[in-house]
Amino acid sequence: MKTTIEIQHKELNIKDVNIDKYIKEQLKEKGVKATDVDTLNVYYIPDQLNVYYVAKKKDGTEIKDSFDAHLVPEYPEAPVKKATRKTPVKKAEKPAAKVAAKPVVKPVVKAAAKPTAKASKKVALKK
Repeated sequence: MKTTIEIQHKELNIKDVNIDKYIKEQLKEKGVKATDVDTLNVYYIPDQLNVYYVAKKKDGTEIKDSFDAHLVPEYPEAPVKKATRKTPVKKAEKPAAKVAAKPVVKPVVKAAAKPTAKASKKVALKK
């Protein structure tokens, strides 16, 4: 879930994202790296149109500063990239389990016997 907070007071619209970016730019100009900051507390007083912040570094030191809310520029929103859908990788099929094959028995076909001379003679029928 993405949340954006916009503060509207006396015809001034300020987004929390813009305040955050502006403070980080100010800290960068002071030589403070974003990785050195442990916590960043921001206080906006609409009646005074001032933003105060306290950056606590990891070594325990604090950086305090303030600025006029009118100084916060409108930063363009970064375009949101659509999540690309990766095509699923086909898994290699596992080889079929080897089954002990029964030996194939081929029927033995005997060659037809050639007629012999006795079988080829005709027998005369008696009446």
